[in-house]
Amino acid sequence: MMTILLHLIYWFTLFPTRALAWLMRRDPLMLRRHPSRSSFWIPLAPVEEVQHYFQQESPQESIHRAGRPQPVADWVVRILIGMSGWFSTIKPRSAPAGKAQTTDDIPDEIYTLW
Repeated sequence: MMTILLHLIYWFTLFPTRALAWLMRRDPLMLRRHPSRSSFWIPLAPVEEVQHYFQQESPQESIHRAGRPQPVADWVVRILIGMSGWFSTIKPRSAPAGKAQTTDDIPDEIYTLW
């Protein structure tokens, strides 16, 4: 069932999207050789402050995203993660009410593998 679902997603969403981008000659990864460029290097302005090292998004990325809608890929990822719970064979185990989960129920053999 999962294989069929993945085939449907690929052939009806990913493949047509890529084919349309190819027909429109879009090159979002800039992999094609352009005569005006001497290399594939993308010059960026140097950043003086080091606070951006501790964030997920750099200042350059936030400038490029300003005023733009959320990318479609983010929505697709959220949907696929939500659907993954339907097909998961391992269900999350919660501790019984009133009892915290401890390591008492873990067999000693597990520790010998470490």
